[in-house]
Amino acid sequence: MSEHVQDADDADDADDAFQTPKYWDAFYDDEEVYDWYSAAGAMYAACRRELRRFKRRGRVLDVGCGTASHLSALAQHADVTGVDFSETVISANNARKEGVIYLVEDASSLFSLEDNSFDVVLDKGCLDCFVSAPDASFARRDAFLRSVQRVLDDGGVYLCMPVCGVDVVTLLTTGLAKRAKPDVAGAISDERDAWEVQRSGENGCAFDILQIVASQQKHLFRCAPRGNDVAALCAQLEGLAADDDAGDFDDAPSTALTLRRGFFCGSCGGEVAALQFPLIVPAACPNCRADVRRFAMS
Repeated sequence: MSEHVQDADDADDADDAFQTPKYWDAFYDDEEVYDWYSAAGAMYAACRRELRRFKRRGRVLDVGCGTASHLSALAQHADVTGVDFSETVISANNARKEGVIYLVEDASSLFSLEDNSFDVVLDKGCLDCFVSAPDASFARRDAFLRSVQRVLDDGGVYLCMPVCGVDVVTLLTTGLAKRAKPDVAGAISDERDAWEVQRSGENGCAFDILQIVASQQKHLFRCAPRGNDVAALCAQLEGLAADDDAGDFDDAPSTALTLRRGFFCGSCGGEVAALQFPLIVPAACPNCRADVRRFAMS
């Protein structure tokens, strides 16, 4: 365990520490640039494709941004805002002068941000903070997802990369936190145990999942708030390949990847499965045999 992770553990022993600024102030107190979950290339490439849909300069928000390495690169192509409720990390980010607007802001409210003010909302690990602890406040999780929906403009999308211990498909599409059945995502049973009930709110915000891309055992979900024209959002990205500069990141997905609706392999760009729920998730890509295990959906 790295020293700054241990410091964060010592900072707050409560089970819901991930939902406190104190925890993250301690985590980032050594000024190290730490890229949560890595996979910056997958997030960058997906966002660049998304921005190609617009005839104007796009507007991008990263929630719970930390010291994300992809934001400074994205700022060359869009107006980028990063928010985090850790004053420590926002101060450090602003000192680097990356061309990104960094704000101290609670992701569960996004209070200072106007309605319909962004085309793309990026989330690399923020959702996890609202479901990962036994005593976490899931009313705040519901508020977070509703805030994401509120700040997205018409036709905007939510790009989410979580590795939380609940079935992400069910969580995003129904608002219910559930354990996933083996090799199945989005499976909903009538009976739910105390673990699942404890992690579910009453009024979860629902999204339509347009695409899932498996990248290095992580899964990137392209989502639209329920009520959008899903067919139009899928068609707008048909055939758009990765940008050449996505290769600047170690984990950039295949340049052959096309963004039609479905479940795709980030290594070869091949389709792993049709996007129908419940989703049967194989251990490996049927095309190139790359590992696509349901690491982010279990």
